[in-house]
Amino acid sequence: MAQDNENEVLLNREQFSFEIFKQFNVLRKQGICCDFEIVVGDVSFSVHQVVLCANSEYFKVLLQTDEAVKQSQKFELLTLDPECVALCIDLMYGQRRYADKSKWWGLVEVAERLQMIKLLEFVSNYLQESVNVNTVYDIWTIAQIFHCDELGKYCVEFAAEHVGVMKDDKRFKILKAEHIGCILSCKTKGTESGKLASLIDWVMWDKEGRSDFFYVLFVILDLSKIAKSYGRYLLEREPLIVENLRCFRKISISLLGSTDVYPYPYICNYKKKDYLIIFDGSSGRLHQIYPGKNRIKQLQHTELKFKHGNFTAIHLKDAIYVIMKDKSIYEMTLNSPDGLYVWRVRKSMNHDHGARPPIVTDGECLYVAFGGRSRTKSDHIEKYDPGADTWDTIAQRRSRNSHSCVVVNHKIYCIGGNMSAPVEYIPLVGNRNEVHMSPTRSMVSFDLHNNKFSNLEFLPMAIYSSAAVSVGDSIYVIGGNRRTDSGNKSTLVYDINTNMWSELRQFVNIGGEACVINGDIYVIRENEIQCLNVSNNECRIINIDVSHLQISYAMSVASAD
Repeated sequence: MAQDNENEVLLNREQFSFEIFKQFNVLRKQGICCDFEIVVGDVSFSVHQVVLCANSEYFKVLLQTDEAVKQSQKFELLTLDPECVALCIDLMYGQRRYADKSKWWGLVEVAERLQMIKLLEFVSNYLQESVNVNTVYDIWTIAQIFHCDELGKYCVEFAAEHVGVMKDDKRFKILKAEHIGCILSCKTKGTESGKLASLIDWVMWDKEGRSDFFYVLFVILDLSKIAKSYGRYLLEREPLIVENLRCFRKISISLLGSTDVYPYPYICNYKKKDYLIIFDGSSGRLHQIYPGKNRIKQLQHTELKFKHGNFTAIHLKDAIYVIMKDKSIYEMTLNSPDGLYVWRVRKSMNHDHGARPPIVTDGECLYVAFGGRSRTKSDHIEKYDPGADTWDTIAQRRSRNSHSCVVVNHKIYCIGGNMSAPVEYIPLVGNRNEVHMSPTRSMVSFDLHNNKFSNLEFLPMAIYSSAAVSVGDSIYVIGGNRRTDSGNKSTLVYDINTNMWSELRQFVNIGGEACVINGDIYVIRENEIQCLNVSNNECRIINIDVSHLQISYAMSVASAD
């Protein structure tokens, strides 16, 4: 560094600050000028406030704002290990200390709780240097609990690189599915063949309890990087692959370039029960509800932004599809209610259907019919083929939005909503027609076999933004708004065979999402779930508390029997 003045001399002593802290430590040991006391259980520590504030953001704020603590010059720490507190204080004063592995947890806990940022970084770096095949499990756990992201990332990379050795450790057997998923998804370390071998070993430790996780974790792997010889071995001799048709076909396609390969004599048969899936807009999590057992289970966090009113979702075969306002679509494989959920981006829609695009399925493909619950004026029906990942426009008709849709006997029924009506008006410059949307009683069906529309019996009233489900040959239209913006308090029932409407008033409150499980209709609102037994038209409230959720969408998942 150049000198600004030849008469000036740069004074630089690298150890100067460290020497000062050493002197502070000597004073502390001798009890000189100590002006604060930290009490942990039966043990007390005398320290200097200036050193404490320089190292701990927690005490820095506390001593500036809490008059009682400032006057008493004493503070009691609860539930912390006195030995770990003593160790942190020694390190804070620059004293060298040896730390037993059993104290790692407590050391990080004290540093994190007292917001000793520099000390936490120092301990994290020390733990990172201590990572090996014997310690990685413990250090990884510490990193996750105390949000040491860089340390956690390093543990994942280390585990991915050494997974072949780690799989023989008994602690590998009890790793959770999300931990295995992190290891498999690490793209920078380890071989895909080694990861797959370790995944198979992990599943085999508890085949009955983990088989449903296998496919979900399996799809994370890049099969193009698996050695062909190992892939052929798996196809011929690995029971876990042979028994799982989807895994078998994926390896076959990747390694052999063929889809006409089937294992013999095994065929997968998944046994599940019907349940509800609720999208929580506040936490970004999915919640699973078994109405028959009055039980709710929190599923894995997702990075997708499930903002209320921006998306719709549907279940088809073994996957959930989420269709967003921006025309994008995401697919999540459902292999286990407790499994690791992997979202994949699929091809976007061809047309803009607005927020909450109306989506239905015939069991093979997905269909988006006209516009969602927004001012978007859509006049198209699009068909999505999940196998080919393609969208095709199959029909076009007068614009409609905010309607409800169901599929019965390979026909799409579009019910109510707002429809376009040309209205003459004079703009600021020139003359033109604007398409104005207004509530309608119209109901049409679209035959998926011959691609033809049919006009059906009008609804008893103009309704938009309602929920609709089908049970047998009847369509139930629940809630929604009327032309006057007042809520619809009744449930309308359409008989497909007679082309006639009737009216029920069974639900206690109207509004929210509706779906069918085992022939009963469930309506999910902001703070409750109601069930209508269609055989006797009796309504009851399900005893499950959902008031803590910000429900942005709800749907049913049928069993895959």
